Amino acid sequence: MKNNAYLLNYTTCEEKIESLGDYYNKVIVIFNGAIFSPFASSFFSNMQDLYSCYQDELEIINFPTSAFFNQNAYSTSETITYLKEEYKVTYKTAKKIDDDMRNEVFFNNLCSSKKFSGFDITSPLYQSMVSIVSNIDPLFDKNNKVKWSFTTFIISKNGEIVKRFECTADFTKIEQAIRRELNK
Repeated sequence: MKNNAYLLNYTTCEEKIESLGDYYNKVIVIFNGAIFSPFASSFFSNMQDLYSCYQDELEIINFPTSAFFNQNAYSTSETITYLKEEYKVTYKTAKKIDDDMRNEVFFNNLCSSKKFSGFDITSPLYQSMVSIVSNIDPLFDKNNKVKWSFTTFIISKNGEIVKRFECTADFTKIEQAIRRELNK
């Protein structure tokens, strides 16, 4: 895959195969969310605020996962209900992905286009994340796999995967990157 996200398909919450190419000329944000993660509350709310402002030119797709310490034991439909009730989420939620993110072809394709460049060293959670993730994968800093929930990818209006953020990223940096793509 040559960094063209429009070639990727995913499974919707309704078990239908959908192409990212269906969102041509929109900025696409993809992340793997976990509803009981410490990052959940602010992340889901902030994404909903962005979506409410830009839904005509922005698609957001949450891929629920419980891959990391079972932070989302709910089914896809239970997750959707929870997100709507708790955070008023109206953006898309895909089918819950494999509990072992390493086997998830969709995310592996995204990761091959945007490499892991480390956790945000300015984050107060930096040391904790390095410790936790290195216990799971001692070579985590040598590969491009998803490290934790809320790994976020931003895709431009022409389908280019332009940015990857890890869970330790300050949301304002994610928002700025999304707004930059929206303004192009």
